[in-house]
Amino acid sequence: MTPSQAADPNILVRASDEFEQLCASLDGDWWNLPTPCDEWNLGQLVDHVTGGNWFTIQILMGESAEAAIAAALEGFGGEHSHRD
Repeated sequence: MTPSQAADPNILVRASDEFEQLCASLDGDWWNLPTPCDEWNLGQLVDHVTGGNWFTIQILMGESAEAAIAAALEGFGGEHSHRD
């Protein structure tokens, strides 16, 4: 990946979309499975990854850190969230 590609939010959007499709294919029973992070289950880890991706996309699109955090947090508790 070139430096210009690394700063292209469209690449991260596509990767995030593919990650979402992968997660949608998981069995519903899997979301509570433990991860190597003792304090997080699989659903919480997925939320962390997707929230970080959307935060980064917003930053690359020129949003302030505050607006990017707000956009990322907006997704928590939404239809794609897997938090308990």
